[in-house]
Amino acid sequence: MVALEMLGDEYDGEKIRVIAAPGDFARASALQLGAEQFSSEDLLFFIDVDMVYDAAVLRRVRWNTVLGKTVYFPIVFSQYNPEVNGIPGVTIDNDSGYWRQFGFGIVSIFHADLEAVGGLDVSIKGWGKEDVDLYDRVVHSNLTVVRAPDPGLIHVYHPVDCNTNLPQAQYDMCLGSKWSNIASEQTLAKIIAEQHSDLLKQNFRR
Repeated sequence: MVALEMLGDEYDGEKIRVIAAPGDFARASALQLGAEQFSSEDLLFFIDVDMVYDAAVLRRVRWNTVLGKTVYFPIVFSQYNPEVNGIPGVTIDNDSGYWRQFGFGIVSIFHADLEAVGGLDVSIKGWGKEDVDLYDRVVHSNLTVVRAPDPGLIHVYHPVDCNTNLPQAQYDMCLGSKWSNIASEQTLAKIIAEQHSDLLKQNFRR
């Protein structure tokens, strides 16, 4: 709570609220609970704690989200492990990270439109799948999806532990995300070439 008070002081006393909820972590339930604190005409922006963004992102959220018409699913830039590629800081290039084309967790939508498509599926527990489920329902509604790379949205690299108790589909999605974040194919190829140079001397045509 001290950290929240410090944030409030830093941002001119803007209202910051934390809601404690019982039970194990479930992203869908957490987002739905947060959404329910707002009125139907309010604009919601779902973003994760491992994301950094700039003021321009908030402008694009407002431009690309129109009540009853459009929902914004930006494509974020996801960092590779800096300990593997040796690239510190935030740089947008093929060696530093990749555009997460199949990630739909970051979204801006008006509360009324979220309600119109049925809200988040709170039966989905733990990590993953809830974002794809919401995206699919928006696609099949009368709303238009705005989907584009947003250079101001950066997913900061961090180690991922996949809970083996997750349903198989969610566990597979978690593993896919985990391995995709290690390094680019070019970086991995260089590492293999340096550590296993003997393989390059073999004649694989025989």
